Amino acid sequence: MEEFRTVLSSNGRIVIPAYLTRVLDLQPGDEVVFTVDKEGIHLNSPVKALARLQELFATHNKKRISLSNELMKSRRGESKYENLIVLDASALLALLNNEPGLKKVIQILPKTFMSSVNLSEVIFISLKPVLTADKAWSRLNVNIDIQLIR
Repeated sequence: MEEFRTVLSSNGRIVIPAYLTRVLDLQPGDEVVFTVDKEGIHLNSPVKALARLQELFATHNKKRISLSNELMKSRRGESKYENLIVLDASALLALLNNEPGLKKVIQILPKTFMSSVNLSEVIFISLKPVLTADKAWSRLNVNIDIQLIR
């Protein structure tokens, strides 16, 4: 392991030694990745940081399984919402406010679910200065499964 020293400037900057910029193939304006762990701070180019991450995963993935494909397969199998329609805020607002498109929303309502993000949008739009939060919730008295999206 090689060690290099530099000085922290008064405005909190450090100069990367020229030798390291060549080793990391860094050019002026390039992005650099700092990684902090119990050993200290490590500096890499994004390409080298990605390569290191891939090496770490490869040591635990001896069979060379595509982890992203496995995750997608798992998510598809677990999803009870697989054959449902995502009800967006504008559709629910059309239903609540008797707007055009109301009949279509009513037809698909049994096959829908709504994300917590869309529900928040409906609540925000419904909360006029004259409405209290309780009144806004009472306006949303529809049988829709609300899901927290993370």
